[in-house]
Amino acid sequence: MIANLFFCFKSEAAKIGIDINLTLDMFKMEHFTTFMDAIHVMAAQDDGGIKSGLKKNVGHLLKNVMRHIKGQHLLQGKKDKLVKIEEFKTLFDYYKKEIFDGAEYNCIKNRQENLRRPQYLPLDDDVRRLRNYTLTEIAQMDDPYKILDMNEYPRLRDLVVARITLFNTKRGGEPSRLTIKEWNDAKDGVWLAETNKKKAKTSEEIELFEINKLSYQSGKSVCHMLPTLIPKDSCKAIQKLTDPQIRQMTGVNPSNIYVLSSGFLGFKHK
Repeated sequence: MIANLFFCFKSEAAKIGIDINLTLDMFKMEHFTTFMDAIHVMAAQDDGGIKSGLKKNVGHLLKNVMRHIKGQHLLQGKKDKLVKIEEFKTLFDYYKKEIFDGAEYNCIKNRQENLRRPQYLPLDDDVRRLRNYTLTEIAQMDDPYKILDMNEYPRLRDLVVARITLFNTKRGGEPSRLTIKEWNDAKDGVWLAETNKKKAKTSEEIELFEINKLSYQSGKSVCHMLPTLIPKDSCKAIQKLTDPQIRQMTGVNPSNIYVLSSGFLGFKHK
């Protein structure tokens, strides 16, 4: 995304006779107007509209990039450059609303007015077909004597993510962040109090307590906890995915704390 912005910036600068060669040139005070123009050009649609989601994401990314640049200047003791990037960020913060507010508003409006309409929701038959497929594939990989290899591990991981995501009607990013500790808590029933079980009045309610595991995950806010139900049909698969021997054989980094790791010596879930 930064690369695309740089090419737009370079193109806009060329129009006014400025030759740009370095990405860091975007973050110079004398180029701020061209920098703003590049953002607008990058997010422009052919029909005159704007790609609101892209523009919004560019804004968040630029904040992180500027913070990283400041950190590098501090680390390298480049005080003059540090002062300049801080001045640029001050100017950026001043014009931020003018640049990005329209995109933020359009994204919120689109979520409220369009994405929740029934015609944009998935068809029941498609959801049922996806459910049946994931359950069938998970069951086929549920051989207690079969050790997962480096190809099968991420496949099982993707199937479990899909199953839990669909079961909870959540965004995929939330179930995929399930940690081993959170899974162990869910497996041990930490979040299900005996008093709540006793309140169950029907056999169906009692069965729900027994077949599903309840996990709580940390959300975007430290104080915000997100409940996630883990269906019984995924528990054996998760036990495989958290098996230390299998994780070692499939290249999962020993320091990786996530249940649904994609493998290949990664520290993160992705």
